[in-house]
Amino acid sequence: MQVSETTASIPLTHELLVEGGDARIHLKDGRNKYGCRPYPDSTLAQFGSSTASTISTQAFEAADALRKKIMNGAACSNEFERIGSEFSSLCGISDISGLTLHFCSSGTDAHQFASRLVKPAHILIVSASETGKGVPAAFSDGKVHQLQIRNPDGTPRNSHEIDEKATKQVESLMKKKSGQVLLVIVDVSKTGMIAPTLSCARHLKTRFPDAIEVLVDASQFRMGNLTLRAYLEAGFLVAVTGSKFLTGPIFSGMLLVPESFGQIHPAAQDNNIGLLLRWEAALAELRAFRQIPETGVKDFLSRFADAVGKRLEADPCFEPLPVPSLSRQHPGWDNIQTIFPFRMKRRSGRFLGMEEIRRIHALLSEDLSHISQLEIAAFRCTIGQPVACGALRLCSSSRLVVEGVENSDAVLHRALLALDKTVWLISLNPSLL
Repeated sequence: MQVSETTASIPLTHELLVEGGDARIHLKDGRNKYGCRPYPDSTLAQFGSSTASTISTQAFEAADALRKKIMNGAACSNEFERIGSEFSSLCGISDISGLTLHFCSSGTDAHQFASRLVKPAHILIVSASETGKGVPAAFSDGKVHQLQIRNPDGTPRNSHEIDEKATKQVESLMKKKSGQVLLVIVDVSKTGMIAPTLSCARHLKTRFPDAIEVLVDASQFRMGNLTLRAYLEAGFLVAVTGSKFLTGPIFSGMLLVPESFGQIHPAAQDNNIGLLLRWEAALAELRAFRQIPETGVKDFLSRFADAVGKRLEADPCFEPLPVPSLSRQHPGWDNIQTIFPFRMKRRSGRFLGMEEIRRIHALLSEDLSHISQLEIAAFRCTIGQPVACGALRLCSSSRLVVEGVENSDAVLHRALLALDKTVWLISLNPSLL
């Protein structure tokens, strides 16, 4: 929206939070495409951060306070600069010379801006099923080559095989002198994988320094400060969002651009108050997360991974998808799995079809006490939306870490209840779904 001189015309906070994006952010029956409302819902247990999260109370209050500040005359451009400065400080990258932060309406827009900077003739990316449907289309000026990192049944492909395919593809393009190549690393994918590896990207960049640029798709932003810094110091572009691991509202993207790309002039976002408030909300979550000591983060995430992993392995209704160990240079919390994908099957052994999976995913967030007196029926929760191989995903997040270091038993109890309700829904007669 445009900021008028009459500040009284500024919409309310929950209205601004759904402005300044595309159709996916618009509300239908009070929710966006991902099932999230633009105001807190304290009765909803949230484990779907690989897709989206409903805004927390503290994040909403932060966004509301900024709206009031703007009504009192604060300039949006100054507020974007403040948010960028604090983001850099919280991420330990303030001292990286020449680094530019470009605010984007979404992770897809961050990819699009990266493409405009590089102007590649060819883009090598992980398949859209592991990144996002809109990602390939964001690279409209070049030919997109997609790497499959999981088999149709959801099993992961070997990282060496993925790196080899990426290397051969790049070598083929170099032999043909096909023009500039943009290699995209996904860190972390929808199902928790990193591909191609950092070592593969560095090797190719070293071999073809003038013909290859690297973009790290870190839209999930499931990485520690040392990992982020390593990517930037290698000269890689990095795309992040505040709406996945950080659990801020959807449509809060950012592209981090190293000094090697020269002076850039990002498109002005000064009139996008919705984006500004969404990043303010995400920043509130990041600020709280960064206050937790590294040992506390690692301890909670390890407990979460152990409890969820054991539950998925133990129940015959679940078939957990393997997630390869995360390949990091540093022994930080981001080496621990935080996305847990699983397929579902009935007691007969039949795997659920996609329509059944989508219906179960939708019903998890509903109070179903009208069809059963079981306590689990009334429990409301969210988990990650279905992915192409027919899997749902239960996830940890920065918000859960902050709560979990104080009361991990409560968080783990809710996570296991989410899986209990999933099993209960699987057991129902399909006609009831």
